[in-house]
Amino acid sequence: MIILVFIAAILPAAVMLNYIYKADKAKPEPTMQLVKAVFFGYLAIDTLLLIYKLLPFDYFSSGAASETPTTLIGCIVKAFVEAAIPEEAVKLLMLWWFVKESKYFDEHVDGIVYAVCIGMGFAATENLYYLLAYNADWVSVAISRAFLAIPGHFCFAVLMGYYFSEIYFGRAKTLWEKSKVLVYPILAHGIYDTIAFASALTPWLSIVLSCILLFFCSKLYDYCKKLIEKQLRNDRPYS
Repeated sequence: MIILVFIAAILPAAVMLNYIYKADKAKPEPTMQLVKAVFFGYLAIDTLLLIYKLLPFDYFSSGAASETPTTLIGCIVKAFVEAAIPEEAVKLLMLWWFVKESKYFDEHVDGIVYAVCIGMGFAATENLYYLLAYNADWVSVAISRAFLAIPGHFCFAVLMGYYFSEIYFGRAKTLWEKSKVLVYPILAHGIYDTIAFASALTPWLSIVLSCILLFFCSKLYDYCKKLIEKQLRNDRPYS
């Protein structure tokens, strides 16, 4: 069973990694660099767990991951304060640390590629924690997260990687343009989690909000595909 849980945890992230790897076909990054970036995503989880231990909540402690707020305000606070802000901040720290040590960051799309690798390393590790925590219900949780949470983390990473490259290559000039590297992933992540948490408030809201969440994810994914294509076009003069 452990092997099945492990496969279910990492397979969706592997699919997303394969997608971004194939997108960067003109000048693909060295395989070991991609593996290293995925490992940085794992390090992001370890860093986050350390932060949670120092805060008045522990997101992965027994039962905590399954607790849901009872009010809309509670959903918003949990979504942004406990999840979106610390998670995206740590992933950005890892992306900055990784690029600082890399000599291969030479294309606009590289920001997205490496951010996705870090994001998928993070998401796969988080997924494994969730599936192990839910024990007997791991199959239904794995299916749900494969179609929503993992693609969600993919999109948050694309947003971060896109705006990271905008800063790195000097295209982002103002403070607001530079702040998008963190603000946009946090907003996308926070909105996603708020809708997900709120869907559990009342049974009659569950179906409606689930549809809204699917619509939001679909639009976010389409937007991120356009960002990937835009950076690939920006790199054509260098190919």
